[in-house]
Amino acid sequence: MRLLLLLLSLAWLPCQGAVILLYHHVATDTPPSTTTSPKVFESHLQYLKDNGFQVLPLADAVAEAKGEKVLPDRAVAITFDDGYQDIADNAAPLLARFGYPFTLFVNPDSLGRHGMMSLATAKGLKGATVANHTAGHPHLTELSLDQAKAAIEAGQLPGSPQWLAWPYGEYSPALEKLAAQLGYVAFGQQSGASGPWSSLTALPRFPAAGPYASLSSLKIKLLSLHMPLQSSDTGMVQGDKSPPLTLALKSDDVRHDRFACYFLGSRVEIEVTGDQVKVPAIALPPGRSRINCTAPSLSKPGRYYWWSQAWLSGTPLD
Repeated sequence: MRLLLLLLSLAWLPCQGAVILLYHHVATDTPPSTTTSPKVFESHLQYLKDNGFQVLPLADAVAEAKGEKVLPDRAVAITFDDGYQDIADNAAPLLARFGYPFTLFVNPDSLGRHGMMSLATAKGLKGATVANHTAGHPHLTELSLDQAKAAIEAGQLPGSPQWLAWPYGEYSPALEKLAAQLGYVAFGQQSGASGPWSSLTALPRFPAAGPYASLSSLKIKLLSLHMPLQSSDTGMVQGDKSPPLTLALKSDDVRHDRFACYFLGSRVEIEVTGDQVKVPAIALPPGRSRINCTAPSLSKPGRYYWWSQAWLSGTPLD
């Protein structure tokens, strides 16, 4: 079925996909880099309502990525990582007022601790789906695969869907393979609209906190389209350099002549030949980084296809 939807997407243009938003805190007294204030969060929700967006359950975005359904244009899903109490106190009442569903990715080991909601609170929130953020919230790439498997399995709550948000947005080819073997659809923290060309073990989400909470920049992301391409990259974890990438575009609605990639705020020199885009190897800083690539839509003026590849400088697990 997923292959069928991919083939159909060649004829149904543009490939719209779903924008999945990622939040952590909704508060005024928590770490700025992971915080969206209640006032700003409310402005996000109001903008969605006033501008024709359809906030759908995350299950719909998953179904589209699997090739099981096609979502309407301007489809959005809302997610939160970690399960902080301020989400229950500040975000959930606003979401209930707007009638918007959302997903909480939680670490069972932290539930009920200081600053964290209890499991009963999480499951009792109107419109909430509770999913897996591993037990212990470890850096999985620093564990053995057996340890990573144990953390994932211990994080699965009874009755919750087989969805996994990678802690810190970190994963590796081996971890993606493990997630698939365990039956999980997994989510990263790289940008871009999700859809049938996305990896089912690294679906993209747009962070909407800290410097990314500005409504002016979020508007552009909310209107982004799912980039219909295949990438030669094999995973997130690399050494001190990224691999050179070959990207194959699968839609005539993408403005090939304006395909552009950016890394750490600077434009990357790429080579575009027909439907093929070649991205050179890039020197990676320590820790997490990502390349963002965009291209305008021919049929939807002012809107951009968006794709991102995350990297983690280090040694991949075998």
